[in-house]
Parts: sequence; C-alpha cells; structure tokens
Amino acid sequence: MPAQAYVPTLEEMSRFLEFVDDDMIRAMLIICCKTMMRKDELLSVRIGDISRKHRILMIKDHPKRQNRIVFLDDEAMQAVDDALSARGPDKNPYLFMKSPGHPYNRNNAREDLTRYAKAFGMYTQDGPHELNFTWNSCRRFGVTRLKEAGMDTDYIKWLRGDNMIRVDDMTIRYRAFDQERIQKEFEEKVFKFRRNSAGRKAGQMPPCIGSETAG
Repeated sequence: MPAQAYVPTLEEMSRFLEFVDDDMIRAMLIICCKTMMRKDELLSVRIGDISRKHRILMIKDHPKRQNRIVFLDDEAMQAVDDALSARGPDKNPYLFMKSPGHPYNRNNAREDLTRYAKAFGMYTQDGPHELNFTWNSCRRFGVTRLKEAGMDTDYIKWLRGDNMIRVDDMTIRYRAFDQERIQKEFEEKVFKFRRNSAGRKAGQMPPCIGSETAG
C-alpha cells in the first residue's frame, strides 16, 4: 500500500491557513479540506458549478467519482468569495486562477502549495511522503475530522464520491442516500478552522527560512 500524505491536526491546519498569505491558495485549501475533493477535481471547478442558494458545488465528471455533489458551509462560501475577489473580473470560467487568463494547473498548484508547506515546516524535500503536506492531505484531513465528529461513515463515503456499487457490504450498496439529510448532518458535524490561533502571522516566515529565501 502506498504511503499516505501527512494529515495535520485541526489546530495545525488552522495555523497553516493563517500563515498562507496568498488569498487564492488559502481559498483553495479551505474548499479542498471542506469538500474532500481530489486535486484534479478542485482545479476543474468553474464559477458556474457553485449554487449559492443551495450551498452546493457540482463537481465535473471524474472516473473515480460516483456522487458529484459536495456541500459548502459558511467558511467554504467565504473562501469562494475570497477566490472571486482574488481572481478579479477575469472572463475565464475557472474559479481558481494563477494569473489573469491562466487557471491553476497540476504543476503550479503543487509548486505553490509545496513552497508554503516547506516554509511552515510541513514538507521536506525528499523526505518521507507520510510526513509531507500535499493536496491529498486536504482530502484526508476532511475525512479524518468528520469521522472524529461522528458523522455517518457512509455519508462521508458518499461525499468523497466513492463508488457504492463496488462496495461488498450489501447494506451500503443498496442504501438510499437522502441528499438533504446528508447536507444537514454535514453542516452539524463539519469542522471550523480556528482563526487567530497562536503562531506566526499570515505569511510570516520562520527566521531561518526567511533569511534563506530573502535573496
């Protein structure tokens, strides 16, 4: 079994979000954690995929995903607004933009996240994968926190987009999933990031790292 990416605690993730001084990357991190999307799914989000009225995001077709609906709580909706503000009046349909006219792609999304994770101390070049924070860490973070909060395991699988048809347990395979009920439980159980937690201010590098990157 391949090594899994590092999963921070809620406190650590909250401090990391305060540390990241790029509004677009921070918005991407929050939405990825809340929705447990894969990186490819995150990067494919278009503005028109989001329903403010119903607080849902419709994910594009993905070969590994069955359910395409994920829910957005208050923090995720604020992250959407932050991303819209950061991107400006760009005519490109994608939500997450690296620069005007250029959406984030797999490479520059990985590079930008790695840069912040290294500076924060959650990534070591050539270090063990299970000690490094990556985009997959956000997906695993969301799953872990919802399990800790006691959310129905089957509901978490539904939100992750797991293919229930392939599940061996017949009680899950033929279970009827009520979207409104799942959304209600999600809003009751979803974690909240702790703002203004102890630690460095947003974007403030540790002295040793700041001195190395200053040039």
